[in-house]
Amino acid sequence: MKPVLFWAAFWLFFPAGIHAAGSLNGIIFIGQSNAEGQGELSDLPEDLLQVPDNVEYWDKEERIYRYDQHRPRHGLEVTLLRKLSKAPMGDWLLVKYAVGSTSSYSWRPDWTPEIAEITDNVDQGPCYRMTMDAVRRAVMERGIAVNWRYLLVFNGERDARYLPAAKNYASNVRRVLGALRRDLHSPGMEVLICRLDLPMTKGRPYAEKVRAAQETLGWVNLDGCSRMPTGTHYDSGGLRLIGLRVYRKIEQGLGFGCLPGSSADGSRHDGSIRPPIVPTLPTPEFPGGCPVNGHDPGAFPAGESRSQFLLGLEILP
Repeated sequence: MKPVLFWAAFWLFFPAGIHAAGSLNGIIFIGQSNAEGQGELSDLPEDLLQVPDNVEYWDKEERIYRYDQHRPRHGLEVTLLRKLSKAPMGDWLLVKYAVGSTSSYSWRPDWTPEIAEITDNVDQGPCYRMTMDAVRRAVMERGIAVNWRYLLVFNGERDARYLPAAKNYASNVRRVLGALRRDLHSPGMEVLICRLDLPMTKGRPYAEKVRAAQETLGWVNLDGCSRMPTGTHYDSGGLRLIGLRVYRKIEQGLGFGCLPGSSADGSRHDGSIRPPIVPTLPTPEFPGGCPVNGHDPGAFPAGESRSQFLLGLEILP
């Protein structure tokens, strides 16, 4: 079915759109090989191999029930979805469309082979259109409205190799976000970027430019998250920690508490207000800290003990 005909039919059957109060909360997750995830499944305990019952996870156009169902490795979603499944905001849907060796140009809504040649990845194709195909499949399968909360982006490694890509990184991401807001009728959708933490090298001379561009948008600090010996891809422990950091940013942005005794508006059940998160020094659980937009989600809130906070975060082996 051609895109125009599909969307005409879609709005006929879903006249309220896919952005409605009280609906399923949605995240679209895009990026390259670290977004795909290179963590060893053998490093996960059995209870983390299962996608929680009250969240839905789609990898491209396939509904995933267990992380070992479709590929031999896992990504940050194992801890992100575990935490979201216990958040006081209803059910969640995560649609991931990640392709190795892609750049920010790969998801441009106006993608052409000429645009893709800027970062030498024509073969990866028009990723925005393919992402929308995956979103369409997940939404039609579910059959209810989706309140699209976030665009989660995990890339930048390839952009760091090319000066035009580094210079245009932020504008490329904004183009994608703007197109999703328009096409999904979700004007409140926000972007979260897993900030590049690779140093400048001969192979990636523009890493600092990409990093600076990411900091002009919503970002999550990945510094200190463990990698595989090759140095490019995060290992299982690093990805699980990144998933927790992303969750903490979402928790801050949407205003719900993750600690036992917290309600959806961030207050405790006894009526007191949860203290604000304050910056702290790095901790063993959060090497390098986790500053996000001036805060430190890796820190525990003032007035709460470390043990209470870590219990709330569920630091997993």
